[in-house]
Amino acid sequence: MNRFLSIMVALCWMAVAIGCQVFEPTVPELQRNPADQLPPAPANLMEQCPELDLGQPFEAMGVPDPLPEVEIPSIGDQRRYSFEFRDISLSQALHFIAQQAEINIYLDSGLDQPVDASLPSVTFDEALAVLLKRNGMKLVEDPPGVYWVDQADGNQEASVSFQVQSINAADIEANLKALVGEEAVVIVDGSQNRIMVRGRQKDLDLIRDYLKSVDRLQRQVLIEVRILEVSLDERFELGISAGLHDRPLGDHSYDILQAFTTPASNFTLQFNSEQGGADATIQALSKYLTVNVVSSPRVMAITNTEASIQVIQEIPYTKVTASTSTSDSGAGSQVLEEVEFKEAGVTLKVTPTIQESGVLQIKIDQVISDVVDFFNSVPVIDSRDLKAQFLVHDRDTIVLGGLMQNRNTKTDTGIPVLMEIPLIGRLFRSDEDVLEKRELLVFVTPYIVEPKDADRFSGEIHQYYRQRLRMDGAPVLDEEKRNKAAGSGKNGVAPKPGGQGDGANSG
Repeated sequence: MNRFLSIMVALCWMAVAIGCQVFEPTVPELQRNPADQLPPAPANLMEQCPELDLGQPFEAMGVPDPLPEVEIPSIGDQRRYSFEFRDISLSQALHFIAQQAEINIYLDSGLDQPVDASLPSVTFDEALAVLLKRNGMKLVEDPPGVYWVDQADGNQEASVSFQVQSINAADIEANLKALVGEEAVVIVDGSQNRIMVRGRQKDLDLIRDYLKSVDRLQRQVLIEVRILEVSLDERFELGISAGLHDRPLGDHSYDILQAFTTPASNFTLQFNSEQGGADATIQALSKYLTVNVVSSPRVMAITNTEASIQVIQEIPYTKVTASTSTSDSGAGSQVLEEVEFKEAGVTLKVTPTIQESGVLQIKIDQVISDVVDFFNSVPVIDSRDLKAQFLVHDRDTIVLGGLMQNRNTKTDTGIPVLMEIPLIGRLFRSDEDVLEKRELLVFVTPYIVEPKDADRFSGEIHQYYRQRLRMDGAPVLDEEKRNKAAGSGKNGVAPKPGGQGDGANSG
């Protein structure tokens, strides 16, 4: 008997539990996650990874929509209903919704537009919004508790405040005023990055659409530039393609079809990672030619914004100026010496523009200058300029060349002292005049870097140089100890000098 009662009690408890279970609503609700539309972060920006899908433009981030096109006061709860309107007028449909929602509504004559709609799961507010928007109208509550319908023709004045996040509001003030003219008032608060507009609703809609198109998180590009100076001898007079045609390199092979040396004009060569990449090509050049790496800068730039790098050395020289003056007492001369400077080095200006499908437009302006001689103690500067504009895919490499230079070097070798004797000294020495051709090659590789990956990329560059320092034998502070030292500094306790926390030993 006790066992039978226990079983019955257990069954009762199970029935109660099942009856109290909370079921999911049968009508699904629309949920939108803006982050689902963003592309995934790449694993490593410097590795040759598959191309990112760059065809989709960035969604406008942080642009509020404070003023709906049609303002609808709330007339009911959030319960959902089903409405079927077939061959009835707009006024009949509105009266039916008002009757079901139990609200007071006043409608003018003339609302005889035909309505044919199926709304199986909507709230009262959503049903009104559909009917009024499609007919260019809006619902007004005046006085409280009484509703009526008015035309939403866009000529009624209103005020709205916009908060922009990805651009400077002061930079677009002139564009906004030109967009709406004198019929609207535009006030820009630069300190809060906020824009206040008062005008007709159609003017507010124009400004809203404009802000949605410009207030976007801009993308940025990392540009790697490697400037090489290649010394060409008689074996490569026709261009270094003679030595780099269909050469194997590890698991890849590359085939350069165009000569790097073009006497008449500059040239451009493009290849991708499947052909060996820039590092592999530079390594191959070093096997056949004398290659000097002039510079290897990296620069980060926002799309359609110019970035520049200058590595300049100032060479001093003395400028002598002589002047002569005459007077009643006679003539006199004055010599004035001034120290002036001439600049030599590398100047690089680059402007990237991200286009669709991962294609970048690159504008590059490069000047390389160096001292080749001195004339009366004044340095003679030799300059080579390169200006180019081209299209290249993300992570592909473009090669710019054709900047040739001839240098004459004279070498005297012989027996010391005897080779300096006039006339007969030539019997004890040999003179060699060498004409050396040098060509400047510029390797440009762009990387599209998402803002969320910039910090990770900086860490990779930091780690790279730490490894380089370790290879050179320089003392490098371990990352864990470095973080502890940084944390101690934040807490107001400075690391002890002379130990591993010394800034001179940090990487």
